[in-house]
Amino acid sequence: NRAVNYLPVRIGEVFPNLESYDVQWCGIKSVIRENFALLYKLRVVNLKKNWIERLDHDAFQELNDLEELYLSTNMIQDLPDDIFKSTIHLKRLSLRENEISSISKSTFRNLVKLEFIDLNHNKLKEIMSDYFVDNKLIKELRLMGNEIKKIEGNTFGEMKGLKILDLRCNVCFNKDFKDFYEENRNDFKDVLTKNCDTTKC
Repeated sequence: NRAVNYLPVRIGEVFPNLESYDVQWCGIKSVIRENFALLYKLRVVNLKKNWIERLDHDAFQELNDLEELYLSTNMIQDLPDDIFKSTIHLKRLSLRENEISSISKSTFRNLVKLEFIDLNHNKLKEIMSDYFVDNKLIKELRLMGNEIKKIEGNTFGEMKGLKILDLRCNVCFNKDFKDFYEENRNDFKDVLTKNCDTTKC
């Protein structure tokens, strides 16, 4: 219902045992900490296909046991550096189809249990080697359809369990990453998604 343009506050006072919170196809524009106050048992939050533009830096502060967070198909441009500071048990994170143009080394720092991250169809322009340095358990990393021109060489080197790396439909890959890929071709041959050609610009 697009007429619903805000999330209720302190819903945990009414539903303290809520484990899954699904608000799709609405007109939500922002997310604040009070939206999830007292929802200590939440495991899954699904806010796909809203109009979210703003996430407060402490929006998910109380969701210590959250395992899955879906924010795809919104209008998010910026991710506060400490937005995921407390969601240390997060395993799946989808941010696909937003307007995100940059992330930092702090964005995903605390997500040591993360196994899946989808950043497809955003506006990222570079991927630095410290962006995912703490995410060693990632099995699936999707970066298709961005504007990536630069990937630092050893960005994915510590992801020993990586099974899918999707880099299709980006602008160009710099020499640093191409050299790293060539040196580790055998490790990547079963990981890179089909049609992801690292030899072409």
